[in-house]
Formats: sequence, structure tokens, C-alpha cells
Amino acid sequence: YSRYQIVLSKAITYCIMLGVVISPYFIAAAIAMLTNVNLQANVVLAGIMMIVQTGDSIELSKAFILLAVVAIVYISQLSTTILFAFLFKKASLVIPMFYFISVASGQVSLYQEQLGDAADILKLTPFAPDFISINSGTENGTLIAASITSILYILAMTVFACLYFKKREIK
Repeated sequence: YSRYQIVLSKAITYCIMLGVVISPYFIAAAIAMLTNVNLQANVVLAGIMMIVQTGDSIELSKAFILLAVVAIVYISQLSTTILFAFLFKKASLVIPMFYFISVASGQVSLYQEQLGDAADILKLTPFAPDFISINSGTENGTLIAASITSILYILAMTVFACLYFKKREIK
């Protein structure tokens, strides 16, 4: 196998497995939205709770679109760990690095007006404030931008992992 095939297969497997792992949250959120149940549960994925807790009754198609976009954004945010896994080779470094990026991007989004152009860089990633706070009132343009940005981010992280892995020696 070529190195590109190894990285690509790991990236595809990663995206599929993450989709399987987070699917129960999305199924529960879809049921809650369709039945208009008020959930106060402690859910791991905050974006899903933002959609569910708005309390607005939304159509089935809109609910699935919102949930699909949130899933794509989460998967793309976590795709950063694919590159980190090849860089650090230790889960003990990969996980903290991802949490650091998540926390730092959240803080930058809080102070984006004061930071000016530096905060605009987040808009090119799935960590953008508009993408993190998707809810039932989010406009279609933002949903499309979040989807496109997230897919491009996944591809970019996979390409960077391929480029880095190309320089590494297979043992």
C-alpha cells in the first residue's frame, strides 16, 4: 500500500466511526425535535442541545439538515486529530492538543471584535463562531458555508497528514 492510501483509509475510517459513535445523540435529538420534548439532559454535544432547546417546532427536513450540518462540523473539528496522530504518535499528546485548540478558538470567538483580522482566520475553519452556534434559526447560507468549510477542512487535514506521512519512514 502507498502512504497516501494508508492516510486516506485512516481518514475515511475515522469519519465513519465518529459518525457511528455520535449517531445516538443525533437520533435522540431528532426524536426530541419531532415530538417537541423539552430536553434538559446533559448531552456531550452542545450544538445538538442548542438546536433542541430552542423549543421551536421545526419540520422534519429542517431538523435532519441541521443535525447533518452539526455532525459535519463536529467531524471536521475532530479531523484535526488525524494530523496530530501522525505528528505526535501518542494519544496522550493528541487529545490535549485538540482540547487546547477547541478552548482557544472558543476564547478567540468571544473576543473577535477586539482581535480584528486575527479572529477572521477562524472563519476559514469549522471552529468559526457561526458554525459552533448552529440552531433552528440559523440561515441557510450559514449552513451551506459551514458544510463547505468543514468538508474542505477535513480534506486539508487529510492532505497535510499525507504530506507529513510521506516524509516519515514506515516501520
